[in-house]
Amino acid sequence: MKSEKNLYIHIGSPKTGTTALQNFFAQNTSELAKHDICYPAYKRATKLPIHLEFSRLVVKEANNVLKGKALQKKSIARCDDFFKKIIEEAGSCSNILISGEELFYADDLSLLAKYKLYFTSIKIIVYLRRQDEYLQSLYIQRFKKGKISEPIQEHEFRTNPKWLNYYDRLKMWGKMFGDNNIIVRPFEHSQYTANDLFTDFMTHAFKVEDISAFSIPKSDKSNIRVDADIMKMVQLINTFGLQRRQIRNLLTDLIECPIICDANYRAQGKLLSSEEARSIIEEHDVSNNELYSHFSVKGGGALFTATLPELKEKSDEAETISSEKASQILLWLILQQEKRSSIRYKIKSLFYKRK
Repeated sequence: MKSEKNLYIHIGSPKTGTTALQNFFAQNTSELAKHDICYPAYKRATKLPIHLEFSRLVVKEANNVLKGKALQKKSIARCDDFFKKIIEEAGSCSNILISGEELFYADDLSLLAKYKLYFTSIKIIVYLRRQDEYLQSLYIQRFKKGKISEPIQEHEFRTNPKWLNYYDRLKMWGKMFGDNNIIVRPFEHSQYTANDLFTDFMTHAFKVEDISAFSIPKSDKSNIRVDADIMKMVQLINTFGLQRRQIRNLLTDLIECPIICDANYRAQGKLLSSEEARSIIEEHDVSNNELYSHFSVKGGGALFTATLPELKEKSDEAETISSEKASQILLWLILQQEKRSSIRYKIKSLFYKRK
């Protein structure tokens, strides 16, 4: 089935504003259509406007190859249906945009090979975050879901090169679709066109520089922000073993704790020391430079240009949470279990007076 349409696949990567971008696409389907772009509603996930089923088909293909032809045939049939339906939905639009950050970690793209014949061109859009920041963000995301117990330095995100070597990952996409069809953008505010992520995407993907007529999605305030102190408290409590649901509830309580909310008591450091962060950056400096040159990234002379973490004395780095602070937070958590207790509110007011 040959169409006269161009396909744009936004593959993330994760932790680079993908949810905000997907909400932007979904909120502006009518405005996108005015620019000859279709963001298909077909097979988008219920809670988030992401093409999740398609993404998972591609990601699971490596396993399907190992498990036999029956699964492969089923995946091909579902992909055939997906592309047929989104081409139909696009109607008169010449350009189709689909999005799924899970695609970034696909290990086998063979499922997509035949579909290159369906489109006039296929372009891949990917945002990349500096490795030290990406590692911490990935780790925190898994931590919030209760899926992590080991320190960040020992986790697979740090020890397995699959997660942080972007050049190796993108060479596979370049081999499938052509290096000149890979659009690489740094996830750095200073490098965004007009200092705006949405403008940056529309400019580099579709050459649409003016997005004043587009609706800008509201920031997601439901996302739990976790700092070093909160993680240390959960790790201390988790010595007794917690279920994922319990960790999520614990995090919800902790972010309301006055001691943690007080800026004077917050941990100043990140999960990685400045020395560790710099080490990770240096480890990937060569491959980042190769990526920058290989894919002709438009930027400020390097893939990432933000200031490097400032080296500090070890004593200045965030250390284990103090016993005094830990005991105060534990008291708060105990009081949270007594929602109807008047004593809880009295002690809570005492905590707030410390500000």
